[in-house]
Amino acid sequence: MTVSPTQTPLHVALLHPDERQRSMLSSALNGVCASFTSSAQWMELAKYPLRLGGVWVLFDQGEETLEAVHTIRKAQENSFWGVLILGQRNTTAQQFLRGAGSDAYLSYPFDFPALIAQLKSIAEKHAPVSIYQVLPPQVASGLDRVWARFDQLNYYDILELDPSANLEEIKMRFHQRSLVLHPDRHRLIKRSHSPIYDRVNLIYKRVLEAYRILNDPLQRPLYDASLPLGVIRWGYHLEEKRKAILNTSDRPETHLALARTLSLRSRGLLKPAYDLVLSICQQEPMNMELQNAAHGYQKLIELASREPDIAVALEQQVAP
Repeated sequence: MTVSPTQTPLHVALLHPDERQRSMLSSALNGVCASFTSSAQWMELAKYPLRLGGVWVLFDQGEETLEAVHTIRKAQENSFWGVLILGQRNTTAQQFLRGAGSDAYLSYPFDFPALIAQLKSIAEKHAPVSIYQVLPPQVASGLDRVWARFDQLNYYDILELDPSANLEEIKMRFHQRSLVLHPDRHRLIKRSHSPIYDRVNLIYKRVLEAYRILNDPLQRPLYDASLPLGVIRWGYHLEEKRKAILNTSDRPETHLALARTLSLRSRGLLKPAYDLVLSICQQEPMNMELQNAAHGYQKLIELASREPDIAVALEQQVAP
């Protein structure tokens, strides 16, 4: 028997410092929740694991609420937990809390149907795909594994590839993912189970984004160079680097070589990066930007070589 979004069991944990308010909300929510717990203290409430797809309902207490949201979003299960904040803050403060990781802010006074509607909406957004039983179990569990770490996955992770994967491997893995995730394959659940469709579509878009970047000979080395810095998605700064490289020369060969130098440098391979820049300069001896780049690498190597052990290591470096 399939479970529709409206039948998704509600699991709620309520944090409210006022005993009377907490009692009123507890009495009302106990009647509609599959599981429910409440407390006046965050540390006490956090001791009880919330079911996947559950919603933390936090009364807004300023810094304590913000700390609770941060704790929830750092947890391994964070993608499967929703956060609803109750309070009386202004619009700017509400938006700040949304940016910190809450799903919605319900302002006092509110009626009970509005609270239940918000809880159901948030629960549907975060519930594991596997509970709906509308996709093959293996596909559903795979989607849940990806969703649990979605914001931490780089392009190689999302495609389950090693960073050394060649273009053929990247293309093959993308086609495998497309056979499972392409939105056209899930049109039947778009109307009946829209939260699932939206999640599958979002994962597919990230897979497509990963393929487009890793399949591009200029963008991939720039992306690889960003990974040690903690950048896992292509964004404004990488796009600016790409444009800067394109403006350096009219030769596509130079563009690719410059991108590769950045990738080599990110792995600490200064000597191969410098050698590559020198070879580019020989092709374009009048290009002052390339000359300046070579001079910059030379200075870096000179500084690093002041330590004898580093100097020896640099001389032994070979481009992979």
